[in-house]
Amino acid sequence: VKALIGRPSTGRHDHVVMLAERTDGHYVAEVGALEEGNWLIAIEAYAKGSEEPVYRAKRRLWLKR
Repeated sequence: VKALIGRPSTGRHDHVVMLAERTDGHYVAEVGALEEGNWLIAIEAYAKGSEEPVYRAKRRLWLKR
C-alpha cells in the first residue's frame, strides 16, 4: 500500500510513504511531523505482481495542534 501526502496547493511538501500491514487490514507508516493546515492523502493498494491499483482513495485532512 502506497500513500502520497501533500498540500492541496503545491507539490513542494509531498511525501510518498509505503504502508506496512501491522495486523489484518490495518496499515501503518511513519510520516514525521506535519505542519498545521490542509493536507491531501491519496492511498493506492496493489495486488501482488500488479501494476494497477485494486483500491484508490483520496481524502482532504485538516491538522490542528
